[in-house]
Parts: sequence; structure tokens; C-alpha cells
Amino acid sequence: MAQTYDNIEIIIMHDGPLPTSAIVYAESLRDHRIRIYGTEVRYDDWGHTPRDLGIDKLSEKSEAVIFTGVDNYYLPTFTAEVFEPVATNDTVVASYCDMLHNNKNWNKIDARLEYTRIDCGCFLVRSEIAREIRWGNRVSWEDWVFVEKVIKKYGMNHITKIARMLYIHN
Repeated sequence: MAQTYDNIEIIIMHDGPLPTSAIVYAESLRDHRIRIYGTEVRYDDWGHTPRDLGIDKLSEKSEAVIFTGVDNYYLPTFTAEVFEPVATNDTVVASYCDMLHNNKNWNKIDARLEYTRIDCGCFLVRSEIAREIRWGNRVSWEDWVFVEKVIKKYGMNHITKIARMLYIHN
């Protein structure tokens, strides 16, 4: 909510039926950008099914999407910096940034388009590509599977790296 680039929609997908307390909390934020949904059942698959269902909730005007979790943090300029290459260059299909990661002793990760070197929370992709690729394998390393599908279809030369630490995975 504190992003310097504020032309965003925030879609919250709860894994399972939506508790009344979550609805009350979301409404208390009084932010027109927030929409909250629940799934009919709890999938308990690292959030992958709710992410996939969230793709269908994107507005038609949505240009790009970031998949994240409630335990992640972003520098206020994250959205502006990571969206800029996609917004200004039609050949760029995705972008990503460096990160801190709790599974790596809170060390800075020099994110790369390689298995174990990237997290979906630091990876922004055009919405139409997210709609096409989707989340679907339901494995713990699904972040990489999603990114790898983008790479295989569009090529690494159409994905831009922002060489700054803008994301913290908790």
C-alpha cells in the first residue's frame, strides 16, 4: 500500500473460505485498490492455487502482475522500479530485482533466472503472460516452474533485471 507508484490493484486471495475478520480488516483499510477473495476450500499448496485463481480476478486494464505472500516486504519504490522496463519497452515481458531471503540467512540474493535464485515475489510479468502461463504444478518450487515457463516461451533476453534489492522474502 505504501508504493510510490500507486496505479495498482491489490488482489488478496485467501487460501480457504474467507473469514469475516479478513473482510472487516480489508474494509477498514479504506483503499479502493484492494479486493479480497477466498477459495471454496483450503488447498494448502504454498499459495499456488490461490495465485492461479487470482489471475482470473485481474482487471482487464491490468498490465503486469506480481505474485507475493503475506510474509513478504517491499521497498516503497519496488513497483515503480520493477514495472518501468515493462511499461516503457514492448519487447520486455518481465522484470525482477535482487532480494533478501530468510532461507538464506537474511543475506542479499543476487537474483538470477536460475533455479533457487529467484522468488515469485521479486518477479513482475505482463498480465497477459500470467494468464497464459498460469500456476499449475503444485510443487514447492512452483515459483521457479512459473519463471522457467516464461523463459522458455519468451527467452531470457526479454526479461530485465533491476540490480537493486527491493524485496524481502520472510
